[in-house]
Amino acid sequence: MKVSNCFIAKMTAYSLLIAMTIMLVCLVVLEQTFKNPLLDCLLITGIILLIIALTKIRTITYEFSGGCVTIRKIHPFTFKKFVSPDVEFPQTYIRDYNVQNNMVLGSLVLKIKSKRNKSYAIKIRLFGFSHSQRKQINSSLISIVSKNNFNPTI
Repeated sequence: MKVSNCFIAKMTAYSLLIAMTIMLVCLVVLEQTFKNPLLDCLLITGIILLIIALTKIRTITYEFSGGCVTIRKIHPFTFKKFVSPDVEFPQTYIRDYNVQNNMVLGSLVLKIKSKRNKSYAIKIRLFGFSHSQRKQINSSLISIVSKNNFNPTI
């Protein structure tokens, strides 16, 4: 099973890029006509905030296949054929999880216990995932956690 927010992340990134371009054009046009320093300051601040938001957007792919959970993160404007996994581990390492659903931005917290009995928590922001995609992630994690807690191997 593979779930990704690729389409929403790319559309958001392109929208931010278009908004930034429009703000830059407005800055140039308004600077030549009005010469209002307060308006210039507001436009520059808006452009900086859009640049920060643009750098924070990530395309996230959650994949569960073959007994392994893989999570890949990449910027939407990166055009690589192969993306190395950000996190990859066997399904037996997952001990618990928590999915927090908000309207736009949810999060997934995976609680992992390794072979050496070290506990980790991995937090992933679920920006751009639809309700059905979040349900798919939730159902796969329910099956993994119930299997691991019923038959603990670590």
